[in-house]
Amino acid sequence: MHCSNALVKINDVNAKPRGWSRAVCEDSTVRLITAEDEREALRFLSSRPVHTINLRAFIRDNGMTSALNRGEFYGYRNPKGELEGVALIGHATLVEASTDRALEALARRRKDTGAHTWSRASRRG
Repeated sequence: MHCSNALVKINDVNAKPRGWSRAVCEDSTVRLITAEDEREALRFLSSRPVHTINLRAFIRDNGMTSALNRGEFYGYRNPKGELEGVALIGHATLVEASTDRALEALARRRKDTGAHTWSRASRRG
């Protein structure tokens, strides 16, 4: 399925992400994005500037960790350690994912945080 936008029912995803190691990714997983990841996250999001304007604006205006974001930024990395998804999870959930597995993993993380049930998600097509 290749669509640029999808309405995702996140409660259907039950598995929990496993641990994280940036140096050696034995499995793909999700972790909080910190200020040290900001440049990489912005570079990832800039490849689709129209679709990611809100995520980039939150980062540029407030930084990666700020109460003004009304949530926390998470990143998904594949087994090679490459960033494949970025999400702001909190009051609202905004997701940009380049693969289905990134979208699924970020949806699981959203479910684990107890955020809203439905969110608008974008997947690169």
